[in-house]
Amino acid sequence: MKRLRFYAEALAELDGAAAWYEREQPGLGAEFVEAVESALARVLENPAGFPPARNAPHQMGMRHCLVRRFPYALLFLQRRGEILLIAVAHTKRSPGYWRSRL
Repeated sequence: MKRLRFYAEALAELDGAAAWYEREQPGLGAEFVEAVESALARVLENPAGFPPARNAPHQMGMRHCLVRRFPYALLFLQRRGEILLIAVAHTKRSPGYWRSRL
């Protein structure tokens, strides 16, 4: 299995979104984290099975995985034995904001 590494900004996005959902409805933040963890497990199992990310240069090989039930996508790169999680991005806000991380 590949190793997973989070960019600090991606981890901050995950924490921020979970906190927001928890404020909206107690328990929903934990459900969001569980949905992200499930998506990450799918990515680790078969990273090449996900489509290329929009708003990313094709040659970079950036891919995205949608988080079930929540309007978020995990944007990641597959590199020598590891998956780099670049962003936990809301699918309806500021497309491509994470490009500066590349």
